Amino acid sequence: MQAQTTRALSPASQTRFQQLAAARLAEVLARGAEHALPAIPWTVTAVGCGLRADITPAAADPRGTHRAWVQALGLTPRRTMPGCLAASARMDGVQVTITTALTKESA
Repeated sequence: MQAQTTRALSPASQTRFQQLAAARLAEVLARGAEHALPAIPWTVTAVGCGLRADITPAAADPRGTHRAWVQALGLTPRRTMPGCLAASARMDGVQVTITTALTKESA
């Protein structure tokens, strides 16, 4: 069995991936505004080509906020640990992920 090797991205490739993710972020934010969704913090990931949003229990309605964004972006729910919701999808080459931590009150 051959071992898989992982190649590090060159700085130029990493810059291109981050620019692509930033362009998708603009589209994601426009879709959020179009659907009047609550604001959530987004991050362009440092490695690879991705966007990530983490909704905290401090949000007014974390479960509802999660559901609304997942539906608006067409993300696929994923199994995760109890007390946490997650969904993701690849959008035009960018991995988009939303995770939400729940408290007992919001679960």
